[in-house]
Formats: sequence, C-alpha cells, structure tokens
Amino acid sequence: MGKILGIRIQNYGSLKDVKMGRLFSDQSGEDLDNMVAIIGSSGTGKSTLADAFGFISDCLSTDVETACDASHRGGYDQLVSQGADAPIHFEIYYRETSNARPITYELTINKDDENRPYVEEERLRQRRQGNSYGRPLSFLYLIRGQGYAFEGADGGQEDGGRDYGRRVEVEMVDPRKLGIVTLGAMKQIRASKSS
Repeated sequence: MGKILGIRIQNYGSLKDVKMGRLFSDQSGEDLDNMVAIIGSSGTGKSTLADAFGFISDCLSTDVETACDASHRGGYDQLVSQGADAPIHFEIYYRETSNARPITYELTINKDDENRPYVEEERLRQRRQGNSYGRPLSFLYLIRGQGYAFEGADGGQEDGGRDYGRRVEVEMVDPRKLGIVTLGAMKQIRASKSS
C-alpha cells in the first residue's frame, strides 16, 4: 500500500504555504506517521487541509476545472489564497510500497487567458535504482500539457541535462486533465521493464 511521506500545499485557500512531513525539496522533516491528527482553533485551516486532499482526488477522477468548480469550492478564484500572486501548487512525497524508492509528484494549477483553471505544470521524479543521494530524474514532466515521459524503471531526465532510457514526447489534448491519469499506462510500462 502506498504511503504519503510528506506534502506541501501553496496558495490553496487559507493555506498559503504549509508543509507536513518530509519532502524531496526539504529533507529536514520526518516522514508522516501512518495516522496523523490535525488539531487547531477554528479558522486555522484544518478543513481546508482536508479539502486539499479531496481536491487532488477530484482532479484525479475528473479534471482540474470540475474540481475547482465543485459547489463547495466555488471556482479557482475562491480557491486560490487571497492576495496570492502565484498559482495553486502541491508537492507530494510518497512511496508506492514500503520498499520502493520515494517519488515526488508536483502539480501546479493556474488560470488560462479565458480564466479557466488548467494544469500549468506537472512532474513526477524519482532517484535511480541504487542511488540514495543526488537529484532524482524526472520521468514525467509537462508544462501546459506538453513535455515528456520515460519508459523503463530507471528512465528519466536529470534537471536540465542527460536523458536515461527511452523518452516519449507528450502533448495532452485537454490541459485540464492530469497527465498522471492520462498517461497511467506509463506505470505499467515502467513496471514491466524493471522486472
């Protein structure tokens, strides 16, 4: 069973910049426990934190516009933190199994020229097998629905550098859909190449 080791939420409602647990971008934290209790006074963001997980789930099952426009959310302008000059951003650090290498999933949601929410940036990163330090390789990286994915268990690209494995160019038809959903077959491709 998968486990979230850490999460960072930026510009989502009252959560301007909240970090819990350990992230690739901030290794100073400890992995989240299997059970986490959120305690605080009224109006401190407990419900917003819970809704952030629901929002991500809704993005996965529908698309970012539908998730934003859910009746209890009121659209992108109601969701983005008041006064924020940056888009909504999530970073999730997780393991698919207890023995797996951690994966970082980053998702940025913004508004387009027609004021409709879309996936501005989406990235999956993981260190190469056997590497316990160093920068992970991006094996899915999309900016405004265009980018690349890699086949194979160790495929990926170093930040601004070398490719490892077979790179597949990607162009999403709908910029409101998450690439990890649309390209879900890549997981099977990665798994079949590693066994």
